Amino acid sequence: MTTPSESQWVAYGIRYFASLGAIALILAGVFVSLPAAAIVAGIALLLLCGFLPERQRVTANAIGGAGGGVLFAAAYVLFHSGSIPLAVAFVAMAAVTAVVAFLAIRRYSLSLALLALIGAFAVPALLGIGDAPLPLFSYLLLLNAGVAWVAHSEDWPVLTVIAVPVTVVYEWVWVIQHMTESDLKLAAVAFALLAAAGSAPLWFPESPRSSAWLRGAAAAATLLPLLFAFYLATEANYAPHFNVVFGFLLMIAAGLAAIVLRRGGGWLH
Repeated sequence: MTTPSESQWVAYGIRYFASLGAIALILAGVFVSLPAAAIVAGIALLLLCGFLPERQRVTANAIGGAGGGVLFAAAYVLFHSGSIPLAVAFVAMAAVTAVVAFLAIRRYSLSLALLALIGAFAVPALLGIGDAPLPLFSYLLLLNAGVAWVAHSEDWPVLTVIAVPVTVVYEWVWVIQHMTESDLKLAAVAFALLAAAGSAPLWFPESPRSSAWLRGAAAAATLLPLLFAFYLATEANYAPHFNVVFGFLLMIAAGLAAIVLRRGGGWLH
């Protein structure tokens, strides 16, 4: 029995992708009436992804992505139909994201990691928790810390490159639409902590696989929060809270000084 060539494996992968796309569409059609079937199918696809051999990694990645997408959609439909509460939907979506991320690391699959990242950042928007600052910022902080660790350990700088601007979008949507004077201190602390999480790769030891893209994205994460200070300084309603503005600037300046002490003066360039 001969072993298939590389081109044959690619052809097999393309066929599997097409088949899985058809399966996903079929399952999507039964979400409203049979979400339980979709959940069972999604779990089965994730398990199959974990057990397929390395030579079938293309197929395994497709199956894992399909399984994660099916479970994510099922949780979304169940939540918006009133079948499960917000807390259950949140835990379910976070668990699916964690499983897909684990499979991405196990199989060293950037495509699965990107799917997990997209799903993770979609959770607040899908569940409508963007107006609650404490849950939103706590979730974003944990997510960015995890992204920083995976991006550094697996040398996937694109994860940080995506995570930093999307986090900034969430921050500014909340600031513009929901922030009040009573939220200023919480917002300043949240912006500073998220900057620290985004810049985490700058604290890790240098590795042969670390890239300039990863360091550049981490450096941007330390500077983007300064826009928040400019915003507070230009808004007349927040002028009496100058202590918050200068306290926030002090936290950012201290963080930058600590990074320079660790990385050396060359980082300033």
